[in-house]
Amino acid sequence: MAGLLMLGSMVLLVAAYALLAYPFVAQALIGALDHQPAHLQQAARSLGATPARAWWRVTLPLVASRFHVVSLVGLVVNVIVAPLVALAMVW
Repeated sequence: MAGLLMLGSMVLLVAAYALLAYPFVAQALIGALDHQPAHLQQAARSLGATPARAWWRVTLPLVASRFHVVSLVGLVVNVIVAPLVALAMVW
């Protein structure tokens, strides 16, 4: 049971930062995926691509630029917003 107690561990810190940024990152990625043209995915499927291959070859390249921006948003939330919230809670 002592091995499961992660108080003060790096794993707990990384998990906390990931959970803090998750809502912002998920919302932005869902928005990016919702605005992809469906006819491109259907065209890939009609040309014989499996659903996974169509996603990998069509959808992922279209969302890649958005993914970079979302990663930056997650970093900003973790580096700037989280310490400010922590300071506000202490003060």
